Amino acid sequence: MPEPVYLPVLKGRQGEFNALADIQPLTRRAVVPLVEIVPGPLDDASTVRATVEKTVRKLKVWAGSRLLLDASWLPDEIELLDGVGVLG
Repeated sequence: MPEPVYLPVLKGRQGEFNALADIQPLTRRAVVPLVEIVPGPLDDASTVRATVEKTVRKLKVWAGSRLLLDASWLPDEIELLDGVGVLG
């Protein structure tokens, strides 16, 4: 029988990242968070890049554990680096 999995849907805000950091290693195996990247002003590539980089830094608390990332609020037409968009 597969192990039960808890799938919390989280806004990518500091409180949620703090909560992820507090989850014990044994419990992490049964948790697969879906984290939404919460955009700020999305006028140009540099602001979108800053939002993505900030989220990546905050996700270091969950390094080595499974997660799903929702980037659907970010504009996909903006190139961030060498032809790669936000989903890349």
